[in-house]
Amino acid sequence: MNCNGNEVMTDTKAHPSVAAEAESAAADSASGTAEAQSPDPAELAREAAEYKDKLLRTLAEMENLRRRTAREVIDARQYGNAGMPSCARKPTPASRRCSTASS
Repeated sequence: MNCNGNEVMTDTKAHPSVAAEAESAAADSASGTAEAQSPDPAELAREAAEYKDKLLRTLAEMENLRRRTAREVIDARQYGNAGMPSCARKPTPASRRCSTASS
């Protein structure tokens, strides 16, 4: 496989000219991409600033999620049992549950 993820023919016995052309084309494309991969410093600085912004926004979102979840847990504990009758809110001893179930 070459750097683009495409398979390169390696059977040089069957078609030596085709294999040589494929190898030279792969070498040409590799040298062309090496030149294209050297962006100017301003482009690198812009890209770094973009990634930093994404990172900071993700961290802020995670912090907000943590706070919101903690607040929802507190609310659920406070108001979760409000609509239930008082007998349902009290834990029933295991011995009473078993004796009523077997009666």
